[in-house]
Amino acid sequence: MVNKLPEDFTLHRYGIDVRLVNEDDAEFIIKLRNDDRNSKFLSKTTINIYEQINWIREYKIREKEGKDYYFLFSFNQMPVGLYRIYNIENDSFVCGSWAFNPDSQSGLGILGCIIGREVAYEDLKLEKCFTDVLVDNISSISFQKAFHPKTLKTENGKIYFEHYKENFYKYKDKFIQICLKLNNNGSN
Repeated sequence: MVNKLPEDFTLHRYGIDVRLVNEDDAEFIIKLRNDDRNSKFLSKTTINIYEQINWIREYKIREKEGKDYYFLFSFNQMPVGLYRIYNIENDSFVCGSWAFNPDSQSGLGILGCIIGREVAYEDLKLEKCFTDVLVDNISSISFQKAFHPKTLKTENGKIYFEHYKENFYKYKDKFIQICLKLNNNGSN
C-alpha cells in the first residue's frame, strides 16, 4: 500500500514552512526555474503561465495517486524554494528539481532538501532515494557525497546516486546545525 500525503499537507520545520505546490504558484515556479543563477543546473520550464498551470494540474493528478509530490518552501511568509519527490515506486523515490532563490538566507536550500527527504522517509515510509546531478554542479555533488551514497553510474553528463536512509539520518544533523547557525532561523 502506498502512503500518501493529504491534499492540504503543510509542515513547519527548522523555521521553514512547507506545503504542496498549487496553481497559484505558477508564476513563482517560472521565475525561480528560469533565473539564470538556477537554470544552469535545471531543465528549463515554460515561461508561459498557462502551460505551467496545466503542468501543475497534471502534477496534482500524480500527487493524488501518491506517485509524485512537488513542494513549495517559504521563509518569513515569502516563497523561497521548490523540491520534488517523484517516481515513487514500491519503497523508492527520486528527489530533485531542487531550486531555491539564490538571494534567500544561507542554508535554506540545504534545509529544504533535508525536509524533503524527511517527508519521504517518515511520512511516506519510503526506504531508497535516488538522485542525479549534472557533473558540472560541483556544490550539489559535494552535498550528495556527504551522505555517503552509492554512485551508480555517470552517463550523459550526469552522476546517478543511490542514497541510504541510515546514512541520511547519520549525517543530517550536522547540516541542520550548520544551517541553523548560519541564519538563526529557529528549529522545529
